[in-house]
Amino acid sequence: MTDWNLPSVGIFVVRPPGQHLARKVRVLTELMLEHFSETGRPK
Repeated sequence: MTDWNLPSVGIFVVRPPGQHLARKVRVLTELMLEHFSETGRPK
């Protein structure tokens, strides 16, 4: 089945409200944006 592709799906990050995030949460969010964005750069 070489002519079949997986459908596109959305990825959502759910994080606690507020401006002060733990660094590991902020870094993970930025890494996901870079990895999964269509342009290869964070938006």
